[in-house]
Amino acid sequence: MNQKKMLKNRIKSALVGLASLAIILNFVNLHSGESQPFLSVSVADALSLKSKIDISLDMHALMQSPSYFLKPLADILQERYVMANLTQDFSLLNVNILIDSFGGSVAVMYAIEGYMKRAQNKGNFFYTCYVTNAISAAFYLMVRLCNKTILVKGAKVAQHPAHIGREMSTVDTLIISKEMSDKEADSLSLDRDMWFSLTRRVGKLKYFSVKELLEYGIVQELYERK
Repeated sequence: MNQKKMLKNRIKSALVGLASLAIILNFVNLHSGESQPFLSVSVADALSLKSKIDISLDMHALMQSPSYFLKPLADILQERYVMANLTQDFSLLNVNILIDSFGGSVAVMYAIEGYMKRAQNKGNFFYTCYVTNAISAAFYLMVRLCNKTILVKGAKVAQHPAHIGREMSTVDTLIISKEMSDKEADSLSLDRDMWFSLTRRVGKLKYFSVKELLEYGIVQELYERK
């Protein structure tokens, strides 16, 4: 219990992960061209997701109060749970989530993870995730929560060490990084030390190729627009 409290205090005091390295890198070229710099998937693929998505886990969700995302999610889960049990149509327990974020707050990330894990365990919910960008906190939640992950062509998927503000690393952020890394490795059934070495090199952003995403079991399916 004391360790959990210490972890929460570290997270709150450090204000870790308010933005990922990817945001900073892209922001430099924000007005360098005529196109939108953050849209890495095709317009056709992006628009085709509209009818498939129940809720979006985006940068706003990961940088606001946890209730910003969890309140609408709770409404969806409650409605689905009631309808599934009334109709005995348990396919209703599948919730389609769009993951589209370059990062966010670690504290918000943990709050979202805790609620969604409890819902999975108590309500037998199944999370199908469509990924258009998943970096930092979004990457962690994708690995930890998604029962099925569908990658949209062009999506940026990457991880890096936790940091404060503009990539400031401290002993505290490295400890948090290791805790996050170990949980990711456990979810993927991978060696913890190997995974930490691969994803948490200070000052580096580890981008995953499609081949790696499939080999490590991070992604189960590639999106095909129909």
